[in-house]
Amino acid sequence: MTVSFAQRFDEFQKIAVDCIVTDYGETPAGRYLLVIPTGGGKTITAVKSVNALFERGCTIQNNIESCGSL
Repeated sequence: MTVSFAQRFDEFQKIAVDCIVTDYGETPAGRYLLVIPTGGGKTITAVKSVNALFERGCTIQNNIESCGSL
């Protein structure tokens, strides 16, 4: 089975998003480093991560962080 170039991007981006969401669940006030090579989709991966956190109910209101079930 041949995997397309776009599918490979989607695969590692999904893994990266899952890791970011998990790490955020453990340490919401932490700092995170996303290491992806040039042209690897860092911006898209970061946006997908923020979207995943919003979908799970993670918000910051009045400097208080809250997350739904992570």
